Amino acid sequence: MNKTIFLLEDDPDISDILAYVLDNNGYRVKATGRVSDFCSDIEQQRPDLIILDVMLPDGNGIDVCHKIKHENKWKNIPVIMMSAAYSAKDNICKDCGADGFISKPFDINHLLQRVQALAN
Repeated sequence: MNKTIFLLEDDPDISDILAYVLDNNGYRVKATGRVSDFCSDIEQQRPDLIILDVMLPDGNGIDVCHKIKHENKWKNIPVIMMSAAYSAKDNICKDCGADGFISKPFDINHLLQRVQALAN
């Protein structure tokens, strides 16, 4: 059974690349670029892993991660944060309780390693 990954990324190029790479590695990917759509999706289906961008047009990934990690029904879902602000990675993960961090631009092999470690 394929693992399901929810991806919240507003840059369509990055979202398409991630969805393509993850799909080719056996994951089902549900991608969206808006917090409101993501919140609707997670209410309907529980993913095995979540990848969140920090800066989004209608919110931010830190707040979304914080909400996930403080809801009993979702708190055990692994979350990977993504941001170009690598220098803030420790604060980002500490502030919201994320399980991992990927800096942009990202190395695809490193991303896959993090996903495999957390999704399995």
